[in-house]
Amino acid sequence: RERLGLAPGRPLVLVSMGGVPPRFEAVERWQKLEEVDFVVPVGAERAERRGNLLLLPHRTPLDHPDLVAAADCVVGKLGYSTVAEAFAAGTRFAFLPRPRFRETAVLERFVRRHLPVLALDPGEFADGRWVERLPALLAAPRPAPGDASGAAVAARAIESLLER
Repeated sequence: RERLGLAPGRPLVLVSMGGVPPRFEAVERWQKLEEVDFVVPVGAERAERRGNLLLLPHRTPLDHPDLVAAADCVVGKLGYSTVAEAFAAGTRFAFLPRPRFRETAVLERFVRRHLPVLALDPGEFADGRWVERLPALLAAPRPAPGDASGAAVAARAIESLLER
């Protein structure tokens, strides 16, 4: 948060669409939550501050998992990487389901079991109404960081297959 130039103690919401440049049409609704800082990676050509909204360029020296770890809440697509990062950081998660993707049902069950979540309707996200429900999600206790040792588990499983 210090590297972002954000005041400590203020809620930080990371709005990330997995590297896809977002088109947000209702940021003025976000800005009504003056006590919350919103950070959007891939949101501008260069870092740009607009009140409580910080837009970051695609090529920022800050790694996405570090941004997730700094956030009190992540808002994003229900995709594997975003879910894994939110779980590892132990952060709240407001998500857009992706019903055309096979993994959606499994990922949704996972986040509902392990994180305080808020499922967002695409229309609600597009017009910014979701920010009206954000304070309740931010009030939920932050979970402990999850065990993110999946690579070690996978390596042991592969190793056991090779030993046969």
